[in-house]
Amino acid sequence: MQAQTLAQRTAFKRWDKAFEPYEKDFKWEPVEHTSADGYILISFVITAKADSVAPNPPVLIQHGNGWDAASWLASLDDGRGPLPLNLVKRGYQVWMMNQRGTEYSRKHTSYQANSKEFWDFDVFTLWNDIESNIKTMKAFSGYDVFWYVGYSGATMQMLYGLATKSP
Repeated sequence: MQAQTLAQRTAFKRWDKAFEPYEKDFKWEPVEHTSADGYILISFVITAKADSVAPNPPVLIQHGNGWDAASWLASLDDGRGPLPLNLVKRGYQVWMMNQRGTEYSRKHTSYQANSKEFWDFDVFTLWNDIESNIKTMKAFSGYDVFWYVGYSGATMQMLYGLATKSP
């Protein structure tokens, strides 16, 4: 993974601003993938700045309703640093989800973000976003196993998927 380009910093301004205090030790990369129902999603992959292979399986972190990946960096710091960065320090590659409809996941293969069809989803179809992240993360990392951290509605979405689908 390379350092962020100026184009990436510009395209993901709010994320880059939230990440800025930590860029001495960590780096990030946006990864685009498409859900089974056509939503084009962006996840941010965080690794240590030193070029080393994370020895542990990846961790997928999903925000709660009304949040996005930047929320984990900007709002959830207990004084020891945000959870995602602490996991990277402990040897995990961290994948930060941005669910459909959030600032960085407002594209679709068939619908415009300002159309009624784009916003015609419910908490159960949001499982498609998690599933897309899982498939992409597994392909990218080479691991078949992973950890999942979900907050608020993210926990319910994963439980729904585990109970009714197969990741």
